[in-house]
Amino acid sequence: MVAVEIKVTDADEAAIAKLPESAWAAAVDTGGEIQDHCAVAEIADLNARTAGWPPGTRLIARRSRPSRRHERKLTDFEKTKGWRYQVTAIDFARMRGVPGSHHPWFADVLHRQRGGAAEGRVRVNKAMGLTRLPSKLWDINLGWVLAANLAADLDAPGPGSWACTARSTSQTPSPTPCATACGTCRPAWSPMPAAGSQDPR
Repeated sequence: MVAVEIKVTDADEAAIAKLPESAWAAAVDTGGEIQDHCAVAEIADLNARTAGWPPGTRLIARRSRPSRRHERKLTDFEKTKGWRYQVTAIDFARMRGVPGSHHPWFADVLHRQRGGAAEGRVRVNKAMGLTRLPSKLWDINLGWVLAANLAADLDAPGPGSWACTARSTSQTPSPTPCATACGTCRPAWSPMPAAGSQDPR
């Protein structure tokens, strides 16, 4: 199952322009609440871009009122319509046993339920040094990418990360729980089992 946001092209905008107003359905958030000034619609059947794509590929268009930070990046089409458009490609028609999973708003929520995690990691990686690229010298680019990736790996949350490994193998008691909250690390306030004893966990 794939749900990925793709760059909006002229073909997408042409398909969106063909949609009647009745084709747009209210967008909802992950809690099921209707989002004001946001709507979703399916555009795959109207889009010439999907020719040759795998069968069953769907394109879900989302429109929202642009914020001030988005105004500079709006296309002429978006400026004319007064909406900011985003398109998500998915490869499923419905999820078995999940009522309503065939609706465009379901795919939109499924894509956005990550809570901006991926976008957050991109921001962190840029802060780690990727915004300093590119340099005119290949060696500098190579070294800077390696350094930025190492920094990102050290900072990355989740099971198996350096931060969790360092915390779970430490035998120094501390009142501070694992900062990554991955759920797999030994609590810092729990004593390490004595040699020869069996850890109940």
